[in-house]
Formats: sequence, structure tokens, C-alpha cells
Amino acid sequence: MKWPFVILTTLLTLPALAGCLPDVEKSFAQINEAVVPLSTWTNDVFKRGSYRQLLKTRFGLDNHIQGIVRVPGTSTFVLSGGDRYIKEANLFFINFNTQETSSALNKNFKGKNSKDASAADGFYLKLDIGSKDYWHAGGLAIIDRTLIVPVENPKTKMSKIIFFDLTDPAHPEKLAVEIIRTDSTTGSVLVYQTPEEKIMVVGNVDGRMEFFESQTKDIRDGFTSKKIIGTEVQGQGTDIVHQCDGKLFIMDFNNTGKFAPIINGKDIVSLYQLDVEKGEATFITKRHLTSKGYCNFKAAGSHYVSEDGKLVLYGSSFYRNFSGKQFKLCQFSE
Repeated sequence: MKWPFVILTTLLTLPALAGCLPDVEKSFAQINEAVVPLSTWTNDVFKRGSYRQLLKTRFGLDNHIQGIVRVPGTSTFVLSGGDRYIKEANLFFINFNTQETSSALNKNFKGKNSKDASAADGFYLKLDIGSKDYWHAGGLAIIDRTLIVPVENPKTKMSKIIFFDLTDPAHPEKLAVEIIRTDSTTGSVLVYQTPEEKIMVVGNVDGRMEFFESQTKDIRDGFTSKKIIGTEVQGQGTDIVHQCDGKLFIMDFNNTGKFAPIINGKDIVSLYQLDVEKGEATFITKRHLTSKGYCNFKAAGSHYVSEDGKLVLYGSSFYRNFSGKQFKLCQFSE
């Protein structure tokens, strides 16, 4: 497995704004509706029967993928999920070794047979990141090579936000800093950098957003709670998107079906402009994107800015395929 050479010792102290788009609304409007299907091999990283629609998992109820991010500058993806029955939260790492690029990926199999995907494209690591009180991992966020993960127990209303250094995605390192929430679940997290180069982490539960600002430019020094706002952002995957002039936008990934994936609706990405000072997220527009069965935005969705400055959207399936040996994702890009 090859990895890009990175001249970094750590990304705990982050540089100036990166991964911004000159015009977020224009890029969003230019997303091509043609899906790029992706298929990966699971390589036995899952526990037997987990993340599959089986009788013993109640056909996948509370045992499915919840979050997805692409690691900037790589063809590596991280997925999150939780298993209610063995009380375990997980992170899964995938690498598309056949496409070592920082730009949008190409379809990685011929025709309609996803089993033609190269054996080199697949899962290579599973991390167990929570148990008992923190068995459910939600929607992910990433800023440069710092991964941000919410873990929770929906029953007890306890949650925390944990951090991983992905300077080397082959060897993720958990950081000794956490944001503890004893009175709220955290379904997903968002992140952005302030003009002072501090890191703002946002815990989101059904549109109720709580903002936590790093006390210094180094996130290891901890966070301070700043404010709470209510929004209409309701999706499983929520991402903050930077515009290069400093404006902030939210992309909200969801499926209109109330019982997805059993009864599916439409996969929708909604765009909001976020004004933190006013405490408002103003709806702008939305897109209906059809993945032809390769993902469901009720499971997971996120955005990525390629090295050539293009907006790319990703989604994942809820589960492994019937045999358990493959997993599908989708990509939409400008």
C-alpha cells in the first residue's frame, strides 16, 4: 500500500484556511447528476454478521454505517458505525489503491458487475472506538488530517466528541482530548476554522447545534463551549463548507424515506448559509441525486474539495452486500 509523502509531524495546529471553494452556490449547482459508482472489498475487517441485514441484527436495525469522510489529499475514506447489540462503536478505513489521486475518483469496475472491482481497492483497518455508554458513532468531520468523531448512547443521552490524527492514514492515532456532553446526544459533528485560526467543532442533534471553540490554535489544549443555535438542518450527514471569502455554508445529506433503507425516498442534499454571529442557518436550495443503489444519504454523506478546486460529494450504503464481501459507495462531482 502506497501513501503520499507528507512533510508533517502533526496537524494538531492547523494552517490557514484550506479546502475552500471560490463560489459554493455555483459549485453546488454544477454538481453532475450522473453517479460515479464505487465498490470495495471488505477483506474480513468486519465481525461475523455485523453491518449486514440479517435476522440476528434485526435486519440491520441500529447496526449500520453512519458517517463518511475522504481524507484530504488521498484516496482514503473513513466510515463510522455502531452496533447496538454488542455495544461497540467502530471506524473503518478504505483505500482505493488503484486510484492514488487527490481529485475525484473514477468508476473502479467495468460494466455493471461490481465484483470486477480490483482486489486492491478495499477495507484495511477497523478501530473499536467506544463501548457501553458510547456505542453509537455518528456523522464524521475532518479538517486537514484531524478526524472528529461523535460517539453516544441515544438511550442515556450521553455523548462525547473524540479526535484522531490521520497524518499517516495507515496508522491513525487517537488524541488525548475529548469534548464531553453529559446531557445531550451528538448525531453528527461539523468543523471549521475561525479567522483567528482556532478550530470550531459543532455538535449537531436534529438541528440543535452547540459550538465548541479550541482554547488555542492547538486542539490538545481543549475546547470551550461558545453558543447554541437551533436550525432546520436535520440530516444524517452535515458538513460545513468554506467559501474562500470566509462565508460558511452547510450541506445537509438526507433521504426522504421515513424508514430508509427498508422503504426509501429520494436522496437529497440541502444547502444552507450559516451566520454564526446571528445564530442562523438560511436555506438556499437543494439537489435530488440518484445513486442507482450505490449509496443512501440517510446512512452517510459528506463533501470533499479536490486538489483542483472542485466540489465532490460522497455517500455510502447502510450495510455490506448480501455476501458480506463487498461494500458500495457513490460519488457526485462538478
